[in-house]
Amino acid sequence: MKKVGFAILTWNSVNCIKDCLDAIRKLTEVDAEISVLDNGSTDGTADYLRSLNAPNIHTSFCDRNIGTTKGRNQAALGLPECDFICFLDSDAYILDQDGFMAALDYLDAHTEVGILGPALVGEDGSIQPSARNIPFRREKFLKVMPFKSSHRKAERMEHVDYDTSPDVFPVGYLMSACIIMRAETYKAIGSWDEKIFYAPEDVDYCVRAWEQGLKVVYFRHCLVMHEWQRISRRKFFSKINFSHIKGLMYFYRRHKHLKKLRARIQEEYQAACSESQEPAADAPAEAE
Repeated sequence: MKKVGFAILTWNSVNCIKDCLDAIRKLTEVDAEISVLDNGSTDGTADYLRSLNAPNIHTSFCDRNIGTTKGRNQAALGLPECDFICFLDSDAYILDQDGFMAALDYLDAHTEVGILGPALVGEDGSIQPSARNIPFRREKFLKVMPFKSSHRKAERMEHVDYDTSPDVFPVGYLMSACIIMRAETYKAIGSWDEKIFYAPEDVDYCVRAWEQGLKVVYFRHCLVMHEWQRISRRKFFSKINFSHIKGLMYFYRRHKHLKKLRARIQEEYQAACSESQEPAADAPAEAE
């Protein structure tokens, strides 16, 4: 059995963390180790976690919110040695074992792939835009503006066409609600950058993978339910939104060659689309 470590960050998640953990328990074909770090919850999440009594669930607690990057790093430190690491938000639930196992098999067979993201779906069955193009400054700053028109324009810029894309394709970055990688990949890329408190930690992590020659791919065969909170959009003049803007400024100072990288990923994407359209070698020719 493949040994998979699940690093989960909770923050006021009492209404969803049980479903998240129950979904992992249903993965009977993996040897699951779970590390949950509570990020200073005040709604009963910590009490629920303390009530758990399972040898493969390791819990730790913060008395305040230390951010997504530091929290994920500490959650990962709570895991024993594993073959794979899955960073999973507490509001995300793995829906099917077969799809999850297919994702692990794909990572095993494609060592050039560093990070894999499943298809995230909402409660209504809609596909969430979790796979996106690497954003330039204009796109990301439009997203933190308090105007719906700005959000729509930015999302069009980052948009990936799921309808015309193959089942597996390279992307600029993935939402961090659920990403899977080999444990050796996590060691190669390194920990999440703790200079970013909340966002865009997912963009930064995927860009770092690409910069090390590792692909980031969207894997349609694995489905994960995601109750999308989008907390940075609740108020423009808020601590979390200003933290987001600060993280964006840091990200763009750190990564100077995003246009070249985005062009290279686009070439990889076009190659994947062409390959998916080629007939199989043993497919019979059409009759004239």
